[in-house]
Amino acid sequence: MKKIVSVFLLSLLIPASGAAAVRLASVFGDRMVLQRNVRVPVWGTGQKGEKITVMIAGQTKAAVADDAGKWMVHLDPMKEGGPHVLAAAGRDTVRIADILVGEVWLCSGQSNMALAVEKAANAEKEIASADYPAIRLFTVKRTVADTPEQSCSGEWLVCDSSSVRSFSAAAYFFGRTLHRDLRVPVGLVHSAYGGTPAEAWMSAHALDADTAFGSIRERWKENLLDYPAKKKQFDAVRDSLTKQWNEASERAVREGKAAPARPQEPLGPGNRSTPSGLYNGMIAPIVPFAFKGVIWYQGEANAGRALQYRRLFPALIRDWRTQWNEDLPFYYVQLPNLDRQPEPSKSGWAELREAQLMTLALPGTAMAVTIDIGDPTNLHPQNKQDVGVRLALLAEGLLYGIAKKECQSPIYRSSAIEGSRVRIRFANAAGLHARETKDAKNGTTMSGASPAVTGFAIAGADKVFVPAQAAIDGGDAIVWSDEVKTPVSVRYAWADNPSCNLVNESGLPASPFRTDEWTSVTLKQTSGAAGTRATANTPEASAAGLRTFIRDPRELERVRASMRSGSNDYQAIVKALRREAEKALTVRPVSVMQKEMVPPSGSKHDYMSMGKYWWPDPAKKDGLPYIRRDGEINPESKKLPDHDLLAAMIKTVSTLSYASYYLGGEQYADRAALLVRTWFLDTSTRMNPNLAYAQAVPGIDEVRGYGIIDAHALCELIDALGLLAESPSFTPADRSGVKRWFTEYLRWLRESRDGMKEAGAPNNHGTWYDVQVASIAMYVGDAGLARAVLADSRLRRIASQIEPDGTQPRELARTRSLGYTLMNLKAFTTLALLGERAGVDLWHYETTDGRSIRKAFDYMLPYIRGEKKWERQQIGEAKWSDLYLPLLDASRAFNDPVYTEAASKLPDAAKLSQYSRLFTTIHP
Repeated sequence: MKKIVSVFLLSLLIPASGAAAVRLASVFGDRMVLQRNVRVPVWGTGQKGEKITVMIAGQTKAAVADDAGKWMVHLDPMKEGGPHVLAAAGRDTVRIADILVGEVWLCSGQSNMALAVEKAANAEKEIASADYPAIRLFTVKRTVADTPEQSCSGEWLVCDSSSVRSFSAAAYFFGRTLHRDLRVPVGLVHSAYGGTPAEAWMSAHALDADTAFGSIRERWKENLLDYPAKKKQFDAVRDSLTKQWNEASERAVREGKAAPARPQEPLGPGNRSTPSGLYNGMIAPIVPFAFKGVIWYQGEANAGRALQYRRLFPALIRDWRTQWNEDLPFYYVQLPNLDRQPEPSKSGWAELREAQLMTLALPGTAMAVTIDIGDPTNLHPQNKQDVGVRLALLAEGLLYGIAKKECQSPIYRSSAIEGSRVRIRFANAAGLHARETKDAKNGTTMSGASPAVTGFAIAGADKVFVPAQAAIDGGDAIVWSDEVKTPVSVRYAWADNPSCNLVNESGLPASPFRTDEWTSVTLKQTSGAAGTRATANTPEASAAGLRTFIRDPRELERVRASMRSGSNDYQAIVKALRREAEKALTVRPVSVMQKEMVPPSGSKHDYMSMGKYWWPDPAKKDGLPYIRRDGEINPESKKLPDHDLLAAMIKTVSTLSYASYYLGGEQYADRAALLVRTWFLDTSTRMNPNLAYAQAVPGIDEVRGYGIIDAHALCELIDALGLLAESPSFTPADRSGVKRWFTEYLRWLRESRDGMKEAGAPNNHGTWYDVQVASIAMYVGDAGLARAVLADSRLRRIASQIEPDGTQPRELARTRSLGYTLMNLKAFTTLALLGERAGVDLWHYETTDGRSIRKAFDYMLPYIRGEKKWERQQIGEAKWSDLYLPLLDASRAFNDPVYTEAASKLPDAAKLSQYSRLFTTIHP
């Protein structure tokens, strides 16, 4: 009998005539599942004006193909069951068979949704037991498109040990739970793509409808413009980057930390981050297929722009509901724990989780909290079973009405200050208690008859958070600390990888939250993934366009707000800045064309300087080749002024940029833009993007590399350019042109013999080389390169140059031992600040034998305070002022006032303190 039925079904699949003109949309096929109890749209193509009749399960619907050959019918609601055969007939007929009716869900997002069952926990056991003929799986082929596609590639498969292997693990475990509990067929449409930002999944209309997303489009256009040069650069260093990544990954494994992001090709045409690209290629072709709802696992690629995600994610949900229906349930996964950054107050992931939490304000949404089931060392935790189950629990409790206990995690609702304590009220808090759990960092089990609540921190008006105690009071938590007598804010699980254990009666963990609205880490990071990579924390443009990489854009915004409020603290620096800016307005543009000598290349456009410590050899008649007298400046070097001109240009542009940003007045930005154009863009005056003849030495023709340090102040210029982004005087053409210049210069730094030699320098030259490469890489949008350089600098620079006692022996051995020690410490500080922007913590990095940036600072403290006298050789005066801001930065990073106090002991501390007000709110 089975054989007769099979033959009959096969005969139905054979078209009545040759190549059928009638076509069903690509998401319809054999073995599919249709959504029960709703009107189901069925659509496809035929010949213009052709009548199409659709038949299934005793019902018949008809439509006429429009001028474009498109047609659609709506089936009457059907009960669960099957199998059925569907036929669409016109001049010819197409048939699909083995159709079930049940629950159908769209499963989308990035890599954690895409992660296959074969890579999940207990994979082989799960695969072997995957015998569910009533679960059907459809995977949309990964496709990026510039315009909405009409069809996609994919095939409906019966769930078994073969088909489930490569299918989404989170989706499968979700569907399996529903199938077991509802006892109906389940269809899962998996449309996910790893490493993708939310804007890639949104329609062009949705992005264009909100002016807040304009920066996403703008940045993408810049990426397309810069792509050819970046691609060439990447291809040239692909092997070396891969090698660095392999080494860094091995170190991360040894240290029990998350591996760094794999080097990625630059963003360009067809890239998965293309705004609307995945919507066009992977969502549009399945609209308006009937789904019960959506499960979504994404956010990692937007973690550097959490503030923007507050608006972007809800816009995505509304966009999809416009395509399907306004009541489409949308259930999503909150990002799990991951050991990315140990400083809790700097957690971009905590802020992304907060943006996801805030999205619950949209009706028909729910969130699966996974803060307790991530893998601290793996961006893609293998435990997708619990992820799927928690998503299914939401659906069962909110849609299907079969949950017996809380189906949602405890969610922060409100807070009330009660004396020195704070009462936190939760929703979904039945049976609230502290659960025995494993510490997220060391895996040890916290045990006891009544475990203490962990994960809370509390702060007063000073915004300094300290660990807090907590007690459960019904469905509330009472939070306090003896160190904070007048509390203002409470935070819970506010870190990348928090240790926390608050759960409800269903064992579901409480969502991380904060009660304050203090300035966010990601406040200025709103430009869009068009300029960043998936796990980048690179700072992006705010709505105003500010992008800074060394100085914290949040701090600059706070300073400006205080300055413009008329605060007395800033009166002196406002006057000084205005005075200096007015002087800067009179500075004429300078360029490399002003030098009298012509470089060996024959072009004055090539930068050229002379090594200032090199003198004629008295033992040689012609004095050649010159010999080095460290610390003694040869006045001949002044005959090649490019070094001084470059330094003066950077200082002037920086002054004008800060004046424009803080004081207002377009004249400052206009002058700064002119100076920048003259040096970098004007074809008659521009500098070629190389330093091939920097610090040339008469009589020595070999590659030196040391001249690259001539341009170490370029990183400060990059911040100044970020301040100019607010100004119309610095036009989009200017911004693109300067970025192209820096892209080419970065290529030269990394590929030239000079650059490779300087990269290997074992002292401050090597450190400042890393500063240049990392800061420029961030500026031009290559966040992956920046992170790789910064991560590698832990061993290449910190571990190799700083001793366990904090000394820097390679600098101490020189004739300007103090000057170079200070200079290198400033370079280490700059790397650490860049690391904050890129998500690489250098402040707290320490080798097993105690080498660290903090040790280098501590070594200098007695000399700064005057408790010790510098006994080593030091030709000339040391520039102590270079250490003022680094000390304030260290005080903030280490949360230790000893460094702020030390800064107050430096020469000219009062003047420096006023100057520092331009960059930070921390003052001695």
